Parts: sequence; C-alpha cells; structure tokens
Amino acid sequence: MTGAWLDSTLPEGLADYLRRQPGSIEADPVLAVLRDVVADARFAQYAREQRPEPEGLRQEAEQLAADILSVRERLLRLNPYLQAHADKHLWRTWSTNTRNTVKGVEGDLMELARALSIPVPKAKRGRKRSHDETLATLAAAIEGNSRLGTTNARDLAADLLRQCGIDAPKSARQHLRKAKQNTDRT
Repeated sequence: MTGAWLDSTLPEGLADYLRRQPGSIEADPVLAVLRDVVADARFAQYAREQRPEPEGLRQEAEQLAADILSVRERLLRLNPYLQAHADKHLWRTWSTNTRNTVKGVEGDLMELARALSIPVPKAKRGRKRSHDETLATLAAAIEGNSRLGTTNARDLAADLLRQCGIDAPKSARQHLRKAKQNTDRT
C-alpha cells in the first residue's frame, strides 16, 4: 500500500482477468483508468473516515485562534532579557529588532486568527465523487478499449471495482434501475 493519499494498487492478476474477458479488451489503458478511479475512491473513503466531527473541528479552530492571539500578546510583552537576546540575533541576521519583527507579523497573526473563526460547515452525507461517476468513468474506458456494449462494460467495471475493494452495484441493470428511481423522486 502506498498510503491513503494515493493508493492506486490493484490486486494481482487483473490484467490477465481482463484479457480473458470477451470483447477483446485492451488491458493497459483500462488498468490505467482503474488505478486512477481506485485511488480517488480510496482517498474519498479515507477522507470520510478522518473527517472530524463539526463540533470538534469548531473547538479546534477556536483553540488555535486563541493560541495565535496569545502568542501575539506574549510577543508584545516580551521579557526584556529575551528581547535583548532576540534583538542581537535579529540584528545580525536581518538588520532589524524584535519590535519591528513583531509589528511585521502582527497583522498576519491577526488575519490568521480571523480566518480560523469562520463557521464550521455541518457534516454532509453522501460522497464527494459519486459511485455513479466512478463507475461511469471506468465503464467508458472499458467501452472505449473493447468491443463491449454499455451494459456489459458497466457490469465489468462494477466487477473490477468490487475486486479492488470499492463498493459498486452488482450489475449495470441494477445500477441503472436505482439511478432511474432516484431521478424519478426529484
């Protein structure tokens, strides 16, 4: 596994599996698209699992903003001994002193604290990249690199995704039926 961020590893033997399928499938371009959609799907799953609860995120942002403001206040009231030591170093490296350095970053610290005080969004249900899009992308790659029709390409795409541990419908017909039901409700 290459890490959750870009895990595009595929189970061994998928190229042979594709070559054994009817429809004269060109395995390499299909596997390249499969790696991309698998990496995207795994990242989306990882992001969903790692997403903090909105209240915890809000508390973390508030604490960080408070810490930034605390650092600003401490820098403005620096111990004279520490200030003299810092001035000596700052003068040698940047030809400035502590007071000018603090004034230079004070605006940035205030802006950062304000940026962290934005309202935290409510938790959303659903997926960023829908299964429909993932399945359609892979099915289009299969259809474009074989002699399979749309339904058979979608069935094979769903099968490949399931082999890679990605949730997918059992068949294209089932998927298309559910998609139609969802659009009829709206």
